[in-house]
Amino acid sequence: MMIDDGLVVGLRKASRQLVNDVFMRIEEPEVPIDIPVGHAAAAVRAAPTQPPFPTIGSFYAAIKNKIRSLGHGIFNPSSPQVIDNTWFARDLPFPIVDVESAYRAIDVIVDQGEGTATSPLEAPGGRLAHYYRFREIVEARLLITDPQAPNGYAYSGRYVSLDPEEVWDLYSDPKAVDYAAGNRARSLVERFNYSYTALLHRLHQAFNGAPATNNTALGLMYELRLLAADVVATPVGSTRTTAAPSFEYTPVPN
Repeated sequence: MMIDDGLVVGLRKASRQLVNDVFMRIEEPEVPIDIPVGHAAAAVRAAPTQPPFPTIGSFYAAIKNKIRSLGHGIFNPSSPQVIDNTWFARDLPFPIVDVESAYRAIDVIVDQGEGTATSPLEAPGGRLAHYYRFREIVEARLLITDPQAPNGYAYSGRYVSLDPEEVWDLYSDPKAVDYAAGNRARSLVERFNYSYTALLHRLHQAFNGAPATNNTALGLMYELRLLAADVVATPVGSTRTTAAPSFEYTPVPN
């Protein structure tokens, strides 16, 4: 089941081009709001060949349609669900018990990433949807309210800097075996992969009848963030290139 036009998401050094070509495409709304850059019209990207689901939003819309056609009978309100809000806002997450609550949950996901068709600010928490935050990086300007703009917003705020010299020169699309055995980069990447695998196991347990393990999973996410910071600060040999985590499933040997 293809979404987009064969987009491949790799691991690369951050750049405005990467944000435009990958992250904005992942979060692209079904109907993007036409927001000008300064006082000039926003550039229009060429439309790609349309796959079955050209955006993730259209994919979620298809899921909603299928849920509606199947009806309330597909839900089992007594099944264990992850609804502990220790790490989340008070009203999130919530149990999915029927068609309406399933719709509400999907809308939260879509609004966080794409925003609504009327305002880039109508994401949960009143923050910019991901798509429009990514475009701030691409356009190098903050999105601000502008009464003179057609939709009341424009990318004409404070300059958003992204100096390539200040970005880690990551090793692209790595595997653990790419790093020499016994050196710091290899050791850190392998530690990352073990923690990443443990996270996948905990998430599997959380969504298959043991919701209490979700707290452990979220703790592991923070641990991965710290490990990743160590990885990307570690040079590969004597070059300017730094290591990058490889996100490989690595079960602990028996």
